[in-house]
Amino acid sequence: MTSLKFVIVGSKKCRHCINTKRILMEKYGSENVYFNSFLGFKELLYSYRKVFDNCIGETRYIPLTFVIVDGYIRGFVVGSRNSNEWDEIIEEILNTENKMIYGSSKKWSVDKFKETCISAIDEMKNFLDFNNFTV
Repeated sequence: MTSLKFVIVGSKKCRHCINTKRILMEKYGSENVYFNSFLGFKELLYSYRKVFDNCIGETRYIPLTFVIVDGYIRGFVVGSRNSNEWDEIIEEILNTENKMIYGSSKKWSVDKFKETCISAIDEMKNFLDFNNFTV
């Protein structure tokens, strides 16, 4: 059975972040969704910026959601999505070998993350509530 976990990075005052958390908890259970607010936590905010710049390279939006499948990051989702869009995203991630990146206006896949991206994620893991995953 496939294990899905979601790590959301955003702000506890952001309605899109809260809505993303709500949708994912309803669909996949609260035990599989981890919300990390960088409000008042500048180390997490700085590492969020590094991950965004090194892995995504678009204008920064929140939330940034890591999709973790069987202990490995398989995708990034930028911004808010509705329930049906999450269904499509998860289906696509589960049916491809590549890593998927869903930016604010487009999506793309890569066979592996760049070293600068891996380094930025490894640094961010120090500040996350759930960090038991591999890049």
